[in-house]
Amino acid sequence: MNKNVFEYDIKKIKRDGGLTENYDSDIGLFSDCLSPITSLSRINISVEFYLNENSVLLTGKVDAKAKTVCSRCGKEMEIDMSEEFEETYEAEETVNIKPLIDEALTLSEPLKSVCQNDCSQRQVENFELKRFKIK
Repeated sequence: MNKNVFEYDIKKIKRDGGLTENYDSDIGLFSDCLSPITSLSRINISVEFYLNENSVLLTGKVDAKAKTVCSRCGKEMEIDMSEEFEETYEAEETVNIKPLIDEALTLSEPLKSVCQNDCSQRQVENFELKRFKIK
């Protein structure tokens, strides 16, 4: 099956009275959405298309787990990321929601992650850049 999982047929959604989907996606498709010190380990996408008079409303949510480093001590840690998105479509026949997912994922990444609230070791400046390449 060659269907792009991020493309949706709006005419079909209108005929069917809406659509709800929830799926895990290939993390490799989103490697360019995050900072170099953060790498995805899982991503789940939920979408719901509603009919609204002459348009179709999309509401969606991205939930992800990722590895990153503490901005204070440089210790590797796992974080949960989550962001919602929405869009309205009127005359489109087919839509690709990948750009919406990319944006939501980018917005869900914290600017600074801290391994624990009382982490006070400010040693990040002493680490070499190779330390931040997470596998």
